[in-house]
Amino acid sequence: MLTTGTRISLESGTVLLEEGTPGDTFYVILSGELEVTRTEGGRTTVLDVQGPGGFLSEMSILENRPRSASARATGDSHLLCFEPNDFRELLERCPGVALAMLEIVMARLRSTETSIIESGRMAGLGTLAAGLAHELNNPAAAIARNSDLLGQALEEWHRREAELRALPLTESETSTVAELLQAMGESKGRDWDRPGSGLLEIGTERWLAGLGVVETWDLVPILSEAGWDQAKLEELSERLSPKHLEPVLRWLAAGLEAFGLVSGIRTASGAISDIVGRVRSYSSLDRGPIQVVDLHESLVNSLSILSGSIGPGIEVRLDLPKETPTIEAYGGELGQVWTNLIQNSLDAMGDQGTLEVKARESEEGVVVEILDTGSGIPETIRPRIFDPFFTTKTEGKGTGLGLAISYGIVVNQHRGVIKVDSRPGRTIMEVALPARLPRNPL
Repeated sequence: MLTTGTRISLESGTVLLEEGTPGDTFYVILSGELEVTRTEGGRTTVLDVQGPGGFLSEMSILENRPRSASARATGDSHLLCFEPNDFRELLERCPGVALAMLEIVMARLRSTETSIIESGRMAGLGTLAAGLAHELNNPAAAIARNSDLLGQALEEWHRREAELRALPLTESETSTVAELLQAMGESKGRDWDRPGSGLLEIGTERWLAGLGVVETWDLVPILSEAGWDQAKLEELSERLSPKHLEPVLRWLAAGLEAFGLVSGIRTASGAISDIVGRVRSYSSLDRGPIQVVDLHESLVNSLSILSGSIGPGIEVRLDLPKETPTIEAYGGELGQVWTNLIQNSLDAMGDQGTLEVKARESEEGVVVEILDTGSGIPETIRPRIFDPFFTTKTEGKGTGLGLAISYGIVVNQHRGVIKVDSRPGRTIMEVALPARLPRNPL
């Protein structure tokens, strides 16, 4: 006679199984919910969430090995327990149960495989590296270029300073030069966008020529870019003797050139620091697994990482709340979700299209929508898009892991929902996330 098993009850938070312990009992969940986790390298990963009809510890009994995962009740739960012999008898007498169990075990193995890949972030490394290389290239090139020019500019400035020291400057003129030197140090760099700079330079050149200053072609552009228009030069000329005006202007231009290059190096260095800061936020290297995540920052950082993939024919639109919502989340993993979804949208559009990133608050937490005007996802393959290694991209363009990893992060780790609505010319990937995550004491 087949045993009916033993019923047990678990309070919310009770640990039922611990990784590494003997698999001596088979469990069927009658009501409630259990969270299945695995710890690797000191980090706990959610593998699955089992509800009514789910079962646990079957592989440990079948293979006679310790349990490979832990499980705890996330709500008051009721389970049915079977001893190993009773479990084997159940499989022998009820082929339908064995078949259903086989299907679930296979799905669980695929989920475990995806979680392992997700933990290593294999799929995201290539995208992150490409985005970093693109973003770092411009400021790094600016630093190298300005550093090469800075040596020449300093030599010119020192030469002009030596000429200036040889002049019989009055006490008032010496004071003026000191003021100019201080202004150089406080300069924020060149104003490249000064309106009407071409016309202003022509007027300045004519005014200087009238004062006897020659060869102004290399002098006026530097002064103009630093904000020295004709009005400021006229004011300066009133404080200097006519013979001393040109040497002072040459010294001033050489100094402004040097300080401008230093300012450019400082700006480029700041840009690199900003990129590093965004990457740290994206990967959450300096924070714990669960943190309070600024949704606006998370989405913008992911867009920045992918800036190298956004061609000139792609229009990006952001529709984010004025008061940015925050949620409890695994920050690095969440950034990986946005990166995967945005990259898929960019791939679907090619060189032309519109990418929209929207966010709004919901009763449970937040909803993020990523829309694109690509070719869409055919209805026949839509049920398979979250399967590991399933991809419609050509060989070398995709691994089929992006959406599978995103699904695991959103659904298993964050207890959220991810779904798709697609037709030619408009595809929407919607991610709903709770405002708070349940704590995992394991």
